[in-house]
Amino acid sequence: MMSVSLCGIRFCLGSLVVAASAVVAAQAAAGEPKLPADVPPAIRLFNCDFNWARWPPSESLPHGNVRPSQPEDWAEVDAQQYFDWHREFGNNVVYCQAYCSSGFALYPSKLGPVGKGKAVRLFPELYALARKAKLPVWSFNVPFHKPDEALWRDHPMLAESDGLFAESSDEVVGWLLRVRKPEQRVMTTIIGRGKGVTDPGSWRKWYDQGCDFFGYAWGTPPSFLPTAMYDEELKVVKAAFAEMQKLDAEQMRRAR
Repeated sequence: MMSVSLCGIRFCLGSLVVAASAVVAAQAAAGEPKLPADVPPAIRLFNCDFNWARWPPSESLPHGNVRPSQPEDWAEVDAQQYFDWHREFGNNVVYCQAYCSSGFALYPSKLGPVGKGKAVRLFPELYALARKAKLPVWSFNVPFHKPDEALWRDHPMLAESDGLFAESSDEVVGWLLRVRKPEQRVMTTIIGRGKGVTDPGSWRKWYDQGCDFFGYAWGTPPSFLPTAMYDEELKVVKAAFAEMQKLDAEQMRRAR
């Protein structure tokens, strides 16, 4: 394991992300704009997820067909359009998979399979757009699925990460809030996991406890846009992000 930095946010990550960081490190050394000194009071991070592809519901598949993404699925995704859509949605950081869970990179690599078409350079192009806009960039999450798992006790991933992220239940978020160090941030999933695990309507409870927010939805190739089944949840999340922005501004005004 190694500790690497993506836009000033340090994580202990595996070798695949180390490879991805090498791509952006060259750009970071090229004199691009520096990020603002202030870290957002609450990180608002929703992403159209490239790990999976989802087709609309049908009679035989009422929840739609879902499968791991393939390298050709996102070949026509335009980095600028992806960036603009997420900024308009209310993100204050930029997120993209550097390496999809189904086994291909969204950056030039000789270590294994890469995307096709525009997807070959999708991550570094998004990185460049984010740096130009002076926005932090985030990539890969840590699998804290149960509270106080033996795997993570005294583990450097838990001890050294700047951000602790739970893509799971209230119990896990509460546990991370209890064990985090004073300087560590805790991120909860606002939309993405089903079966009642995530509830976008509960955001204020976690905001008041100092949490950051992550969310994702799956699109139908070649479009990265979320399928219609997410429409109602996305309305709630977008409104929540707008309210968080107002609360953050008030919080910063009072701190001055």
